[in-house]
Amino acid sequence: MKYSAVLGLFMLLAACAHAPVEPPPAQLFSDHLFSAPSERISADDVFALSDGMKRYLETEMAGRLLNKGLQKGLIDAL
Repeated sequence: MKYSAVLGLFMLLAACAHAPVEPPPAQLFSDHLFSAPSERISADDVFALSDGMKRYLETEMAGRLLNKGLQKGLIDAL
């Protein structure tokens, strides 16, 4: 009984012992500070490989990906 009372007291104290959460700064969401994009970019453009990236993938990465698998090979490359 004494043990559970002490445990309950500690749980009540721990519940009150968190730092207050501050709201994000107002300038963080100031969209007027950014200009509109000059051209539309699609998801395919974002993830497209350049010629240099393709060459690296075919020469440097191919062996690692075949030997270690896709995930391990990518982690090793990073």
